[in-house]
Amino acid sequence: MAVSAAAIDAAPDVFSGLRPRTTRMMMGGLCIDWQGNILGLLSSDGAIPLKGRGEMATRMEAGG
Repeated sequence: MAVSAAAIDAAPDVFSGLRPRTTRMMMGGLCIDWQGNILGLLSSDGAIPLKGRGEMATRMEAGG
């Protein structure tokens, strides 16, 4: 099942504090990139598994 258009429109708002960030369709979901690295992938069930390493992982852990 594909990610809905409404979810695709709303997902970047979740990460509005991270600039610059980009989005692109990938593997049936919406890939969210930050500073050239994949941050998360919005899946059809609405989950956004996050991915991070180095500085990004540190910032994610600090943010809970």
